[in-house]
Amino acid sequence: DPRPLVVEEAALALAALGRAGQDRLAALLDDLASLPAPIALLSTILVWDSPDAIKAAKRLAKQPDLPPAWQFYLSLSLVAHGDKGAVDRALAAVRAPLTGDWFFRREDWDALVAASNPFTCALALADSPHHHAYQRAVTLLLAMTRHSPEAADGLRRFLEVEGERPLHFRIAAARWLATEANDATGLPLLVTALCDEKTADWQEWLHALNWQHQLRAVELVTDAALITGEGACTEKRLAQVLDAAREAGARADRLADIYVRVLEGAQTAVVRRDAASRAIGEALAFGRLNRVAEVFAWGVRKGVELTGRLLRIHMTSKETDFGHTRLDSSRIYVSPLPMLRDEANGQDVVEGLVLHEIGHHVYHRGEKEQALWKQAHQEGIGHLLNLIADEHLERNLRALSPDYGDRLKRLGAYAFQHAPQEIKLSTLLDALRASAARALSASQLDVAFDEQSLRLRRGAVLGELDRVGHPIARLARALRMGLGNRHNDPRIAKALAMCKDIRALDMQGLYDLTRAIAELFGGAVALAKCFGGPEGLEFGERDDDVFGAGIDDDILQQEVERILDPRGGKKDGKPGPRDRLAINVNESTSFDRIHKIERVHGDAAAHKAHALAVARHASRLRSFLDELGLRWLPARARTTGRALDKTRLRALVTRGDPRILIARTPVRRTDLFLGVLVDCSGSMSAGDNLERARRFAILVAEAVRPLPGVHARFFGFTDSVIYDAGNQHDCDVVALTSDGGNNDAAALYHAANVALAAPQRAKILVMISDGLPTECSVAALRNLVTELSHRRGIVCAQVAVRKLEEVCFPHYVVLDDHELDVAVARFGRMIGDLCSRIL
Repeated sequence: DPRPLVVEEAALALAALGRAGQDRLAALLDDLASLPAPIALLSTILVWDSPDAIKAAKRLAKQPDLPPAWQFYLSLSLVAHGDKGAVDRALAAVRAPLTGDWFFRREDWDALVAASNPFTCALALADSPHHHAYQRAVTLLLAMTRHSPEAADGLRRFLEVEGERPLHFRIAAARWLATEANDATGLPLLVTALCDEKTADWQEWLHALNWQHQLRAVELVTDAALITGEGACTEKRLAQVLDAAREAGARADRLADIYVRVLEGAQTAVVRRDAASRAIGEALAFGRLNRVAEVFAWGVRKGVELTGRLLRIHMTSKETDFGHTRLDSSRIYVSPLPMLRDEANGQDVVEGLVLHEIGHHVYHRGEKEQALWKQAHQEGIGHLLNLIADEHLERNLRALSPDYGDRLKRLGAYAFQHAPQEIKLSTLLDALRASAARALSASQLDVAFDEQSLRLRRGAVLGELDRVGHPIARLARALRMGLGNRHNDPRIAKALAMCKDIRALDMQGLYDLTRAIAELFGGAVALAKCFGGPEGLEFGERDDDVFGAGIDDDILQQEVERILDPRGGKKDGKPGPRDRLAINVNESTSFDRIHKIERVHGDAAAHKAHALAVARHASRLRSFLDELGLRWLPARARTTGRALDKTRLRALVTRGDPRILIARTPVRRTDLFLGVLVDCSGSMSAGDNLERARRFAILVAEAVRPLPGVHARFFGFTDSVIYDAGNQHDCDVVALTSDGGNNDAAALYHAANVALAAPQRAKILVMISDGLPTECSVAALRNLVTELSHRRGIVCAQVAVRKLEEVCFPHYVVLDDHELDVAVARFGRMIGDLCSRIL
């Protein structure tokens, strides 16, 4: 009958007729295989007792093209009749692709589990297309522990089969694999969860990941936030994920790379500044700070020299111009970004800018001058007056010193030619006016982070404006860049003629000149608002965050003060704590003496431990020092030798005396005073600098202890105390500790007095330090070394425990633990060479 329901009812009736009906039904199974829902029919096989019918059913179950529904229910029924392959066929049927006319049910799972076991079914059906199969399978596998590799394989197949399954199941499987099996198969799903701000327990399982997967997840979240944008992951969420990874102990070097990406690519200022504090290490931040502070301190000195007043140099604030000053105050604001961005000649550019702003105070300061500035801005020619005044002050400064001229030329080249700038489009169009289309279409325009701005190089725009005949562009290039009237423009020739004697003009003359040029060029003078000189440059907030990271104006001013006068920060005459590396580059050559001398006593066991550690190196140094006093003295009347003694020829002829040769006899006459000074300042606590210094001093003591004719003395010093650490036979440098500042010149002066009182002929002083004097200037130390060497005959040398920023000693070696043999050899050869000149 073509009607399925009728056929099914007839088949059930046959099954109820006993063995004859079962045999008849078994013969019809091939024809009935087209029934879409054979549940009721095939469930009757459980109660069949006809051997022939059961054999026919088993033959049918082994047919490869049997529909999945028939295969499943037929095999499930045959389990009760001892069919060993029935369970495997039933599982294969549930894993077969969906056909659309049969779906696995909850009851089917219960029946399958009853026929086999839950774990076997879960492993087999994790990637089944039926919801009720894979849901229960995955639930069971997720309850397994990490000691079950089979569970990991099942969950991996579940993730790989397709992406349309419920997300919470997929994330749970990915989390289990990552945390329990160290498997990154589902890491993209975990990143999706990390990016979702609704995810609740993300910190817990992020901490549970191993460091490789954790960092990879953080990198992908960073990609989502910085490349895909807010739709995929907010920058706020990115910052939270980075904080969690850092708290979980992720590798700092890898996180630093990610923080650099965030610093350079983030749109949110808060996130960018937080990344800046993480991306810029302490050493790099201090290096940047120190470089800028030295330039600003140089500017303070130049301000005093040129104006006779104390001018303070400050960093420009966020979203402000390249540099400016108020002539009624003593503050100059300068951007150090050309240095921080490693622009070509960046330091010269910043120094030129400092000079430029100081020049305004020298030549354009006063009540009358300020009134003229104000009047010019009210008339709309203030920016043009600034351009004329810039040329006025720079010509006068160049006349004072060629060095000033070099810096100002580089500043001009940077400001008018090379400087990159973000500028608001409305401001740019207002300045360019009718020339906007030509100038901008011929220039390379880059994307700015500010949506209302674009990024360009001023030189390209000025060059194009010059080509099309814009008068202010031609004047700026001819007057300020020194290019002259290349196009023989009559108006430019007239303007340059007006500026011929600009150096001799006062502020009133500059104002009158500006008005005359404005009348000559008309509305074109608006270009000076954006392209008029250094003051027209603007750097965006992001530039300051990215390149100025780690530098704050308050901290910078403290560093400038320390450079100008490091002793000015003392309270009650006592130095404060030294919590970072510092160096005094004050130009003064005077220094305070230290009168407090303390004898220290160290632990003999500690000294012995250090001595054993450096015994091999001490032996090598001893071999260098042992050769210092070696002399070959002539011995006459010898039967063996290297030369003929002519005075013995008469004895040879008259008496037959064979002793007619001259031999050379080695005699040791070492006569050396060796003073070793160990820097004990707070900066030596960085790393293990003090420990390395003590170890090297003990190395010297062990090397010279057995040598006759060598007397060694050991000292430690800070900014207020000199510690007497004994001699080579009673060396107590292990008792030295780090604290306070350091007065290198005073310590060297004390040791020199001890050396001068010693009877030895050769005198050498060796200072072991980090090369960072604070309580005396570099100039003072360098001057003292020169005086002791040239006038007192005392050789001064240095052993540096870090790379030197300022070289004060003509002879020095850098102590590197990784190349201690090389340092010892260089030190020994250096001391030997110096002593040989004296002995």
